[in-house]
Amino acid sequence: ALYHGRWKGIRKGSPSATVQLYDQQTDPAEKVDVASSHPDLAEKIGQYLASARTESSDWKPDWKTP
Repeated sequence: ALYHGRWKGIRKGSPSATVQLYDQQTDPAEKVDVASSHPDLAEKIGQYLASARTESSDWKPDWKTP
């Protein structure tokens, strides 16, 4: 997950999964994924999440499909 101002982007299931985007000001319970309404922001967050992750032999992620 990544917070960007009022937005929260989440990637679940795998490193290549689609980013879910939530507006924390109007939807703090994260009930409505607004990624399709803000594709540029979802893409920007997705690119950052991809670049911020580094493989490590000390930790193997256990991605679970939602």
